[in-house]
Amino acid sequence: MTDWRKLDAALAAALGSAALGAAEQLLTVFVHFDADGAQRLRRMGIGADPAVGIATATLPASDVEALSEQPWVRRIRLSSPLRLLDDQ
Repeated sequence: MTDWRKLDAALAAALGSAALGAAEQLLTVFVHFDADGAQRLRRMGIGADPAVGIATATLPASDVEALSEQPWVRRIRLSSPLRLLDDQ
């Protein structure tokens, strides 16, 4: 069961739209985790530094939902593309 309290609004909306699609959508997210999370994320193939407490991952929507259920995950945010500021 997805823990919606751990998801930001943009990610919750993306998961909602992913549920409507036929193919599994890949989402790039920031996973904020506690001390136990780094080792667990590394076992999942996600690079995580315990000193930082945040990892970036591109995952299927179902994996994001499963991550939200883990007690060592504090929150998950959807990544968005960065824009360069115009000099004008």
